[in-house]
Amino acid sequence: MFSFFTPSAFLLLFSLSISCFGFPLFSRPLDFAIKGEAAILINAESGAVLFEKNSLRPLYPASTTKIATALYALHLLKGETQKMVTANKESLKVVTDSYKKSKDYQIPPYWLEPDGTHIRLKLGEEMSYDSLLQGMLIASGNDAANVIAQGLAETIPLFMTNLNAFLKELGCQNTHYCNPHGLHHPQHQTTAKDLAKMSMIALKNPKFCEMVKQSSFRRPQTNLQAPDTFAQTNRLLRNGPLRYAPAIGVKTGYHSKAKKTFVGAATLQGRTLVVVLLGYGGKNTIFEEAKALFELAFNEKQEKKIYLIF
Repeated sequence: MFSFFTPSAFLLLFSLSISCFGFPLFSRPLDFAIKGEAAILINAESGAVLFEKNSLRPLYPASTTKIATALYALHLLKGETQKMVTANKESLKVVTDSYKKSKDYQIPPYWLEPDGTHIRLKLGEEMSYDSLLQGMLIASGNDAANVIAQGLAETIPLFMTNLNAFLKELGCQNTHYCNPHGLHHPQHQTTAKDLAKMSMIALKNPKFCEMVKQSSFRRPQTNLQAPDTFAQTNRLLRNGPLRYAPAIGVKTGYHSKAKKTFVGAATLQGRTLVVVLLGYGGKNTIFEEAKALFELAFNEKQEKKIYLIF
């Protein structure tokens, strides 16, 4: 003889609080007042949104753009990151921001600026994609971003066309990038939600995770230069009062139009969270609020619900 669950019994079992098939859920949205223009906090495994403010507002991402560049580059390289690439003239061309303005931004948007971050690449210098990716993600080298893009496509504009299409395929529908590094261009925009989505995907790549958690980048000996060391721009990963032990990445950003931007990730007790903060002033406010949001979420009481598998 067979017995069957009644509908009410089935619903009771379905909503029971804990089982080996349970997943952590937060009982209510987190209560936090941010000082920036937009924010979002998500669970990196499930994509569940734990906190958000203006997460769909189009904003300038600054150097958090490099998350997408790295994600797409790693997709194209398929593990072959030791391939070498040579820096050419176009990828290292420098003009001032005032010159870009005077031309109404009708010049190549990937041209570098003298006061932007870089790893001091020289014309004709040879470096592996692995080192360039580290220089881009850890030291925030704009020159490294351009050389990666130039090496992986016939031109940097073609790389950007393909990158934008790639991001759309990932579900980042409100993102349009004009360059691989994040220097200002009026049409170079994304949202906190899209940045969280691409970061969640990037964190599934072991090579990406390995790079973004490093506290410094050691540029290797090349055909033109001796080794040099560059500090990590993410202060949650560096020794000092802002260090946050659970932090595992991801990327900082800044320019005058975007103000300070940050994508952070942290892992504690088997959970990984991703926070995106955009449009911040102040010296350290963005890192302080990232830590506060992480701690608030990690300390929040959780519920577990059963998911029956048949």
